[in-house]
Amino acid sequence: MRVHRKRPDARLSPKEQETQNARLLHAAAVKEDVEAVKGALEDGAEIDAVSDKMGGRTALMAACLSGHAGAVRALLANGADWRIGEKDGYTCLHGAGFQGRASVAEVALSFGVPPNDAHDDGYMPLHRACWGGTKGHADTARALVRGGAHVGVAANGKTPLHLACQARDINLPLVRALVESGADVNEPASDGKPPLLMLIMGGPGSDARMGAVRLLAQAGADLARADSGTGQTVGDV
Repeated sequence: MRVHRKRPDARLSPKEQETQNARLLHAAAVKEDVEAVKGALEDGAEIDAVSDKMGGRTALMAACLSGHAGAVRALLANGADWRIGEKDGYTCLHGAGFQGRASVAEVALSFGVPPNDAHDDGYMPLHRACWGGTKGHADTARALVRGGAHVGVAANGKTPLHLACQARDINLPLVRALVESGADVNEPASDGKPPLLMLIMGGPGSDARMGAVRLLAQAGADLARADSGTGQTVGDV
């Protein structure tokens, strides 16, 4: 969708003109109108201005959370600051991970946005991708690992594979992406449970869950590995 570019209006005060330019920039970012993004910047829009109408987001964060990789590319190419998060402090790769936006993640990584940037809650973008249930989350996890994300780093006691294996609805493509990226299939979480035991104990035996069990077993998961807290093994469940 095209965003109509407005020329500077002599009737507006400098502050009003600044506000108008910022609104046009944010609107263009959300609608992925790359030419309008460039036009708003040429007209003097502050690239890192925060919009009070978009949840306290910059145009870059608005584009990331809208899944518009083209707008993300245009903004980063013009110097947008990826370090400015939205109101809760989540920056662009965290948004891409949480929403499963692989193309956005790839663009951000290509501009040097660090894949292992941790939020105050301890989680990195890859951990957030592991909360999702779609193929897009699996693709985003692969993109993050290709870009340098550490597949074995724990946050709050759990690695990305632990997070994927403890989900109620197992995302089999995501588990496969992590295993193929070198995730340790035997490392226990801080509560003592290894990934395979998490899968067995986590819920009904859906096709995806059983597929993940087979995948971990084929990757070398130790069937005798016990919960270090309770001593329980797969055979006890």
